[in-house]
Amino acid sequence: MTIGEILKEKREQLGYTQKEVAQKLYVSRQTVSNWEIGKTYPDIEKLLNLSDFYGLSLDELIKEDYRMVDKLKRDTYEQKIRVYGFLSEQLSAMILGSILTCLFFGVHFSMLVQIILIVLTLSCFIFLLWRNGLVEKLLR
Repeated sequence: MTIGEILKEKREQLGYTQKEVAQKLYVSRQTVSNWEIGKTYPDIEKLLNLSDFYGLSLDELIKEDYRMVDKLKRDTYEQKIRVYGFLSEQLSAMILGSILTCLFFGVHFSMLVQIILIVLTLSCFIFLLWRNGLVEKLLR
């Protein structure tokens, strides 16, 4: 049974309309309809709210729907990539800023420090390209 079928069945058992459920969860009626027909899936926050609202465990809601489980895994992976990308951007900006500041004030680094900073900056840049899918395009 899919999550949409479970949601619809439980809503009908409790005698709620889609509009009533939507009002309780602060979403549109169309959103509830899309969940029930499997057009879209609720996000994690809404899954928790639905679980509480219908008195179902998260296992009961999502374990049988393999597409939902896959979506949650993809969402988690994409969130990690966004966080790593943000950190990579910040690190790259700090390194480049440090290099430019030292050059401006005439501070000289040892050759090893220069190489390490350049490698770190290039690593951040390559990660950002990979995150945006550009590495695969360049390698084709």
